[in-house]
Amino acid sequence: MAFDGKDGSARARARWRDLRRSVAAFALGLALATWAIGASAREEAEPRIDLNRASVEELMSLPGVGAAKAQAIVDHRRTAPFHKIEELLLVKGIGDAIYAGLRDRITVSGESTTDAPREPGARSSASGVRD
Repeated sequence: MAFDGKDGSARARARWRDLRRSVAAFALGLALATWAIGASAREEAEPRIDLNRASVEELMSLPGVGAAKAQAIVDHRRTAPFHKIEELLLVKGIGDAIYAGLRDRITVSGESTTDAPREPGARSSASGVRD
């Protein structure tokens, strides 16, 4: 059907144009919603690594952290346990770029596993606090 400018064809063209825009907007919204749901599902699937409790091997699973940086994190927490994730920037070898890639994958909670040596036979409660 050709639009020749007679019998309301300008109105028909405008309707088709509006319909195409609506369909495109709907498709874009659907794509964004699908992406957002997928991103949140990926975040939930990857547990955060606790800087005060993770082993060297667990720390090495983080992007940009090899054996040397993982050991530097463990050495740092022996003298100064982490209280917030931003303190990771105090560790030698961890700069802004590495931190930016890690901040969504790390956490800090509780006392460090290296805060103080435990007495033989000392028990801990489920919360990690000594009895």
